[in-house]
Amino acid sequence: NNCLFQGNYTFLVNLEEELLKTLQAGTKLCDVYEAGVNYVKKEKPDIVDKLTKNFGFAMGIEFRESSLVIGPKTTAVARKGMVFNVNVGLSGLVNKDSQDKEGKLYALFVGDTAMVNDVRYSVNNLETLQPISLMVQ
Repeated sequence: NNCLFQGNYTFLVNLEEELLKTLQAGTKLCDVYEAGVNYVKKEKPDIVDKLTKNFGFAMGIEFRESSLVIGPKTTAVARKGMVFNVNVGLSGLVNKDSQDKEGKLYALFVGDTAMVNDVRYSVNNLETLQPISLMVQ
């Protein structure tokens, strides 16, 4: 069902926006994670258990700085100029309209690269985003 996929995709884009608004200089990464989980609990509590275990990571000399994951236990603080791969996903979603076994379960994932700044992030052009999809069976 394309409407189901589109609705969940739009929800992930909105969740990513919430994370980007929270990811600013001086904020603990665990607080960014918590803001995302709280957003999901408020908007779609039935899918909290389908979320990815973290919401991204800092990029530096190593592509993925393992000590700077946007997760529940990371107390490191975001600093101005840090670059993050911010990503959110859902797995184990059920497509009830699927006629075949392989199409019953699906997953969605969105991500962006963002640089931490002193000011809050804002998105003014959400309506210009066009979904890009890749279906793998």
